[in-house]
Amino acid sequence: PYSMGVTFSVFPGPRVRVGQLLISGNQKVRDEVIRRQLSLVPGSPYTQESVILSQSRLYQLGLFSRVDIDTARPDSTETEPTVVVRVEEGSSRRLSWGLGYSTEEQVRGLVVVGQENLWERNHRATFSVRASFAEQRARFIYTDPYLLGRDVEGSAVAYFESVDREGFKAQSFGTSFRLVKRHSPTLTSVGRYSFRNQQTFDVLIDEELLEPEDRDAVIGSAIYTLLSDTRPNPINPRGGNYHTVDLEWAANALGSESNFVKMFGRSYWYWELPNDAVFVATARAGLAVPFGDSI
Repeated sequence: PYSMGVTFSVFPGPRVRVGQLLISGNQKVRDEVIRRQLSLVPGSPYTQESVILSQSRLYQLGLFSRVDIDTARPDSTETEPTVVVRVEEGSSRRLSWGLGYSTEEQVRGLVVVGQENLWERNHRATFSVRASFAEQRARFIYTDPYLLGRDVEGSAVAYFESVDREGFKAQSFGTSFRLVKRHSPTLTSVGRYSFRNQQTFDVLIDEELLEPEDRDAVIGSAIYTLLSDTRPNPINPRGGNYHTVDLEWAANALGSESNFVKMFGRSYWYWELPNDAVFVATARAGLAVPFGDSI
């Protein structure tokens, strides 16, 4: 076999920084929505990595069918070139539906209607209905990814459920308000207020056989969740770990009939093994302590 020595000579050129930043092609999406997704800002280094990252963040919004980022004069040797972000908007409306059949529920259907660019600010609203002879569920979700202009996602949820189970029927409705703050790519905080009112009726079995989640309950609680996720690919994890800790406080002052403090934690560890195998270890622990006049 033949071998050859190769020598690379690298000569650094002038440092290139972003000069003026222009946005074009957007008709229904405001400039501010696009700018906050960019890692390119006037004065920042203009690198291929920052271009790819900016494109990826814009595609993740689900609002654009095409994103191009380049200098206004690609062949220029300017050290502070004008950078142009050109986008093509896709449809922001979502409609999906499905029909099915099972021996327990018989005919069942699902309809989901959504809008992902309300007020031209990437506010999202989704309404879904799932119905069959055994259950009916309706849910509405409204999300503001930058609540009050801050890097905090806020969302509100309202739902209604009616379920016909073997030996009893149950209806519940509720609402929740959630704030999500991403401290880093791997660490996230979630604060939430949740209210749930559930009623069980037409009980034909011994009530002692009902699971706790199937009994009459009115719960209002404040919940804090800390989440750590270092998995490179959460959809098909082959390494890293995933941890969550939930702290919940339910009290009369929050609209709850029961007063309690609850803590629950989960951990998952992933290791890649030979022959395309993955070993997963998990641990869970929880504790609930009632206080005051709890039902």
